[in-house]
Amino acid sequence: MASNGQLSLWENFIESIAQVMSLMLTDEDTEKVLTSFTVLQSKLRQLSVDNLNKMAIDPSVPILCKHKGTCKQNCGKSILRSFIVTYTLKYALGLVPNLINGKVFKDPSLLKKLGGRDTTSFALFMSTFISSYKGILCFLRYARSKNDPWNSFIAGSLSGISILLDSNKSRRVMIALYLSTRTLHFIFRWFWRHKLYKIFEPFKKRNAIIEEDIKEIKAVPPIRQERISTLVRQQMGSSQTIPTKKSESVGGFEELEDVDDKQHTHHPWRIRLRHALGTLTMMFASSQILHAYICESDTLNKSYLSFLITHGGIRDMMGRDARTYLDLIGATFNVSKTHETSKFILNSSKHLTDRIPKGYDVGRMLPFEKTITNHPQEFILCALQHPNHATCIGGASHAFKLEWMRALKLYGPLNIVMAVAFGGKRLLKDPKKSLLYLILSTIRSCLFLTCYVTAAWAMTCLFRKLRGRDEPWMYYVNGLVAGSMVMIEQPKRRLELGLYCLPRAIESLWNTFVAQGYVKHLRYGESIYFSLATGVLMTLYQCDPGSIHEGYFYLEDLCCSYRKFLYRCFGVN
Repeated sequence: MASNGQLSLWENFIESIAQVMSLMLTDEDTEKVLTSFTVLQSKLRQLSVDNLNKMAIDPSVPILCKHKGTCKQNCGKSILRSFIVTYTLKYALGLVPNLINGKVFKDPSLLKKLGGRDTTSFALFMSTFISSYKGILCFLRYARSKNDPWNSFIAGSLSGISILLDSNKSRRVMIALYLSTRTLHFIFRWFWRHKLYKIFEPFKKRNAIIEEDIKEIKAVPPIRQERISTLVRQQMGSSQTIPTKKSESVGGFEELEDVDDKQHTHHPWRIRLRHALGTLTMMFASSQILHAYICESDTLNKSYLSFLITHGGIRDMMGRDARTYLDLIGATFNVSKTHETSKFILNSSKHLTDRIPKGYDVGRMLPFEKTITNHPQEFILCALQHPNHATCIGGASHAFKLEWMRALKLYGPLNIVMAVAFGGKRLLKDPKKSLLYLILSTIRSCLFLTCYVTAAWAMTCLFRKLRGRDEPWMYYVNGLVAGSMVMIEQPKRRLELGLYCLPRAIESLWNTFVAQGYVKHLRYGESIYFSLATGVLMTLYQCDPGSIHEGYFYLEDLCCSYRKFLYRCFGVN
């Protein structure tokens, strides 16, 4: 009956149009118009029938994909949307600093350069990676007629090759290393959830948990923990029932439901292991980084090396000649570790050439002669490390003072921006408590970085005094000591800092092996381990999303989470 009513309305509409047109057109023209309307009506009917046939569900054909719309629509929307979003974010990240420092107003051509090849290639990589994963996953499901973890692994691995579309090699390597180390972290979480938890469960204190663990549990708002929908589990055909809470909408997006069990997240032994692993990761990563910083600075990433030169104090001391001065320190050390002595020759001469032992490159030191001979020193490298102070203690104290100011300039604005951008509701609700937390957090972070830098320089002076010369192991052990300063930071931030430094250390170590001839450089090799990492990561995302870390920074109106990021990129598939 409803369809007959709609048809009658359509016919009455056609008749009304015909009456109006009859006053303006001849009978022949009117007939052509009415004929075209009849043809349009038949085409609309046919399209409606075809659409209903597509929407019809055949119970004999299994539905393997859980995304909305058809597979083609899912891939098409993702490639266009991800390209626009990535391009806009990359452009904005480059534009904001130039607006703050005023470079855009001095050179308007920067507006065009920021949206050039670098931004376009990165956006193309991200859009291709996301859309190709979705497309390959859908294809494998229907080609293999089943939904198992191998589909996710193959799709993730093949889509990872798209990283080669990014024209910036340094960024490709860093993304690949960062994702690989993060995936190792998620694998360990999976191993805990399915293997280690049963081993450590008998040792769990059921009646009393240490005070530190209680504080950490209370510090994590359970409502704001990352929520992964049961639909994600159902994608792999899982019949496991998971108690979930009603999903909330944050920022216009539907939140996924939680699948991470509290006993896994808050197990006291897991908390202890996480804190210990964070400290150890930071120590060993710092050991390689600080050794490379002095001895093989070319093996470090250029932007990260620039960061180390700034916070190491050499840039403040030497200005534009900071990199040249750092290379001089490295060259001097490389000679001293095989030389009989690393001390100045004791004589009454004030000329540097008369006080340097044979074998050292005096010619590289002459441009900095006034700096090196500013104060009498026993060791050559002490004169290079703290030329403005005659004693190592004075140099360490001066380094502590200067680095504290540099750290304050780094963490102060960063924490303020994070608090305003992501903790706005908490700031308005309880401003005193929020400001106190912000101040204490900033002081703690500044103290960590200051002690890190001070220990890195002071320990080499101490070892040099004890041994009477410079030896290679000193520049590894000072990294271990400096890395242990991460214990000053909040326990929940230690692993984050360690995983931030680990990719830099791995890259430096690999470049060292290449330079020494132990391994050969493999062109586009970053695509190999990136593909393997994405294969494992997407398998975890599809099959066991609770193994993907929910993030450390819990704020009242936003939870910064890796699972949330993956959900925003890949959705429910």
